[in-house]
Amino acid sequence: IKVGLVERAGYLDSGGRGRPVQHLVLSRTAGVIAIAELGARHANLAIVTLQQEILGLEQHRINILDGPEPILAWTSDNLRRMARETAAGIPIAAVVMSLPARLDRTTHVPVRPGLMPNWDGFSVTQRLARDFSCPIVQENDVNIIALGEWSSLPAEQAPLVVVKVGTGIGAGMIDESGRIMEGFDGAAGEIGHIPVRSAPPTQCACGNIGCIEAVASVPAMITRTCERRPDAFESSPDELDCFAHLLKQADPSALEVVREAGHNIGEALAILCNTLNPRRIVLTGEITEVTDELLASVRSVIYQVARPLATRNLAIRQSQLGSLAGIAGGIVLGLRAVLSADQFRRH
Repeated sequence: IKVGLVERAGYLDSGGRGRPVQHLVLSRTAGVIAIAELGARHANLAIVTLQQEILGLEQHRINILDGPEPILAWTSDNLRRMARETAAGIPIAAVVMSLPARLDRTTHVPVRPGLMPNWDGFSVTQRLARDFSCPIVQENDVNIIALGEWSSLPAEQAPLVVVKVGTGIGAGMIDESGRIMEGFDGAAGEIGHIPVRSAPPTQCACGNIGCIEAVASVPAMITRTCERRPDAFESSPDELDCFAHLLKQADPSALEVVREAGHNIGEALAILCNTLNPRRIVLTGEITEVTDELLASVRSVIYQVARPLATRNLAIRQSQLGSLAGIAGGIVLGLRAVLSADQFRRH
């Protein structure tokens, strides 16, 4: 209360004798959380109160290969504009950013990210600190999605593995206490570079042959569909939109490609199930939003290949939060930063 983070909101019925129970809530005017969820081709930006109310939400097309300086300058400008428009006079209490890259746990910089090589070794937090005088939290994009999914589920649904199938393929893993399983160096979840037996001998960007990212990511699915239906992509400049349209129309060639991709992903996830024994696996990404075929294929292979004990209580589902999962994870990280012991010591 003294530092303005908490305010009184009346009293609660104590249900007996004695003093009424004072009701305390996080202050609406103490600050807002600014969240930027960046992918290879998109950006979700949000301004959220400490009471977890979304004041502003915007989606933009970007190209992460434009590089860190222009992308981060654009992000800062838009987050500050949104804060002015939706929360005038209220300070930004924390900034949360996610990127499609694994981060070194010691230096907190992207390490040889395959989808954004020109970001390698760049300190995002130092760059954002030039624009914001508040805690800055940086996280991998799939980890933050996994944290958002975890926040919406009952406690017994962990350990949780979230798999994002997009420009790349990655996993975010949350343990029973809500902690992100990052591994010693921050490389946990790089499942896109697991080679599987059923995959065609396609070379991955990492140099290996048969990685599931090389044969089952969205660009790989589009390439294989183009080979079978080249005429279907001639009229559309946006291959992703065209592919999604084919799936919505139940095009046989596109659906078969998705099933094959699901089989490859399922093989890799069966290995993960035998290793980690998760309670729940969640699939997310553009393709899962337009067809159930990917989920069905993945589910079938996991139950067939993984050990019976590892799948006895396993639930395999699509995302409950969809495109808002990353924002939900950003809220969790933002609140943890605002309410951390370090922040109270600064006050």
